[in-house]
Amino acid sequence: MAPLRMQTSKLGRHVLVTLGGEIDASNSRTLTDRLIVLLGEAAEHAGGEDGAGARRDEAGVIVHLAELAFCDASGLSSFVVAAGAAEDLGVGFAVAGASGLAERILDVTGLAKAEWVHPDLSEAVRALYSDARPSERLSIVPTARDRRDAREHRDRRGRPAAG
Repeated sequence: MAPLRMQTSKLGRHVLVTLGGEIDASNSRTLTDRLIVLLGEAAEHAGGEDGAGARRDEAGVIVHLAELAFCDASGLSSFVVAAGAAEDLGVGFAVAGASGLAERILDVTGLAKAEWVHPDLSEAVRALYSDARPSERLSIVPTARDRRDAREHRDRRGRPAAG
């Protein structure tokens, strides 16, 4: 099994998380924790360093899966929990660029139709900067349990300081 690789970089007001390797039960918790922290930081910094007061939905996290070889159900759970946390925090969240087995599991589970899943990085960026959502996409609403899990992750890691 190839280890999970996570690389983060800035993409405008968003954080781009490029994943490589494989996501399974042995490392999905680490992924969830990291995504929750990044979403909290996006919410904290949504006003911008210059104090311009950007809308929170103009900041967020984009997860790029182009280099991901495998993702099991625990990895999908990480994305669903992160989507719930993003909604709670009022920041953007997107998963983009799945191919191969990762794309297949998104298709089989129906998550490929979630409004936060996009076929490529450019569409994910466009979607986060646009209020318009394609009508054929499915709104996967995180369950109460997903929201509770996201809050527990934030509480464990510490909430961002109020600014």
